[in-house]
Amino acid sequence: MRGFQQKAIQLANQSLSQSGKALLLMAPGSGKSLVASEIAQLYMQNGQVLIVVDLRVIAAQLQYQLGMLNIESR
Repeated sequence: MRGFQQKAIQLANQSLSQSGKALLLMAPGSGKSLVASEIAQLYMQNGQVLIVVDLRVIAAQLQYQLGMLNIESR
C-alpha cells in the first residue's frame, strides 16, 4: 500500500469515527478500491458496510480487493 493510500485510510477512519455516516472518495487513479476495501475491513466488525461506486471497473476492482480480504460482497 502506498503512503498516500495509508493516509487516506487514516483520514477516512478519523472522519467516520467522528460522524459515523458517510465518506466520499474521488481522486482518479488513487487506489479507491484498495482504500475502500481497507475501510470496509475496519468497519465489518460493526455489521454491514455499503460502498457505492460510479464505474464498473471500480466495482470490479473493489470486489477483487474484498475477495482478497475474505469479505463477502454483492
